[in-house]
Amino acid sequence: MIVALVAVSVVFAVGINRYDEKNDLRAEYSDFASQMIVNLTTLNPDSVDDALKTLQDKTSGKAQQQMQDSMKQAVGLVKDQKIDTKTTILSEAVTKAEPDEGTAIVVYGWQMKNPDPKEETIVQTFRWRVQMTRINGDLKMTNFEWVT
Repeated sequence: MIVALVAVSVVFAVGINRYDEKNDLRAEYSDFASQMIVNLTTLNPDSVDDALKTLQDKTSGKAQQQMQDSMKQAVGLVKDQKIDTKTTILSEAVTKAEPDEGTAIVVYGWQMKNPDPKEETIVQTFRWRVQMTRINGDLKMTNFEWVT
C-alpha cells in the first residue's frame, strides 16, 4: 500500500513538473511574440533605431529577410514624415511550445498618426503567426505570416 502511494505521488509530481515547464514555455513564447510585434510596429522618429536593433538582434532566417526591406522603407517614411505608429496587443495564443521552438498567433491593433492634425488617424487590426526558435540559447523570431 505504501509503495503504491509513493508511486502515485512520484507520477503526480512528475506530471505537475511537466505541466509547469509547458506553462513556462507558453508564457515565454507569448511574451516574446507580443513584445516583438510591439517593438517592430510601434514606430516614431525617436524609436526607429531601437526597432532596427530589435530586427537585427531578435530575428533570424526568413523573418529577418522578410522584414529588412520593408523595415527600411517604414523607417524612412517615419523619419521623413514624422509619423507616429502605436501597437496594442489585443490577444495572443501559443499554438506550439517545445523547448527549442514555439509558435504563437497574435492579434494586435495598430494606429498611425500623421503630424498634420487635418489628417485622419488610421486604425487597423492585424493577426500574425510568429514562429520562434532558440538559437545559441537566445529566442529569435524566425518566421512570421499574416493570418487572415
